[in-house]
Amino acid sequence: PIYGNIVLRRGVFPNDREFYMWWREMISNNIGSPYRRTVLITVLNDKHEPLMTWQLHNAFPVRFAVSNLNAQGNEVLIETLELAYEGLNLIA
Repeated sequence: PIYGNIVLRRGVFPNDREFYMWWREMISNNIGSPYRRTVLITVLNDKHEPLMTWQLHNAFPVRFAVSNLNAQGNEVLIETLELAYEGLNLIA
C-alpha cells in the first residue's frame, strides 16, 4: 500500500531536541537509505491519559521546520516534522 506523509506539530520544549537530531542525522550522513524508525503517535486526553495510539513502520523525516521567532510576541515556538512511512497500525 502507498501511504501519504504525516505531519506532526508540537511546541518546543527546552532540552528536547529529538526531532531536530533525527533530522540532522538524516541530512548530514547522506547515506543511501534514510535512517528509519518505528514511531508511536499517541493522542492524550486532558489528564494526559492515552486515548488512541498509532504505530508508523519504517518512518523517516522528509522535512523539518520551526515557526518564526518574534521577540515582541508571546506565541509558542512550534516545530513541524513531516514523516514518510511504509506501514501503519492502530494499537489502541
